[in-house]
Amino acid sequence: MSGTERVDAVDGAEPPPPPRAVPPWMHSSSARTASLIGVALVVAGGFAAGLLYSMLGSPAVDDALDRRGKVVRATPVGYRQTSSSRGGAVPIHTIEVSFADADGQRRTAKLEQTHTSQVEAAAAGTPLDIEYDPQDSSRARWPGTKINPLGWGIFWICGFVSTGGAVVVLAGRLMARGARRLYRHGAARPGRVDRVEPFRENRRTNYGVHYSYAAGGTRVESVWVARGVAEPRPGPIWVIVSAKDPCQSIPVLEE
Repeated sequence: MSGTERVDAVDGAEPPPPPRAVPPWMHSSSARTASLIGVALVVAGGFAAGLLYSMLGSPAVDDALDRRGKVVRATPVGYRQTSSSRGGAVPIHTIEVSFADADGQRRTAKLEQTHTSQVEAAAAGTPLDIEYDPQDSSRARWPGTKINPLGWGIFWICGFVSTGGAVVVLAGRLMARGARRLYRHGAARPGRVDRVEPFRENRRTNYGVHYSYAAGGTRVESVWVARGVAEPRPGPIWVIVSAKDPCQSIPVLEE
């Protein structure tokens, strides 16, 4: 915003009085950006949570074992190297063990291991200590370890990311609604396109329209990202201005 400056009069007809019909090209670029960012956050949060769950397992298993886990001696009955690795270098092995539960029933469980000594012990059939859930013997881990070392915290973070994305989407929709309301009910004032900056987006040419208009004895300068319109030219235009805040405005462009 600068000092007082005369803005050229517009030769064309003044836009119709409020309430105006909203043209197809009229949308808030900030609202669209906010919506796209919000959708991206929602998708990223959900994808990250699903990926971590599939890779690390549910923290609920660790919670159950923390509450009622029992340590027993188990006998390895088989092992195999998986296609996964830790840190891109250490292969992960699945070791299957057999053990007797508190009632003397034979149970089996599968555990992952990366330590060479444990894998060699499994290959030799050497008994190993494991911790299992008496209510579900398939839930087992090595004593003193976690199946999911990140716990619930990482899922809370993913949830916050997705929730934040949903809030951003809602904010974008509210911004778009506010822009449409401004165009319908704002006051038309003469203004001027000062310069136009074309740019490519999604294989289309759009325009950053720098324009100005007089409000309250000062010259207000603003920028509008125009999509789906003919290339604006520098010169006089009509500007729709908010009665409550003269700094809020929308330029009237040709389709």
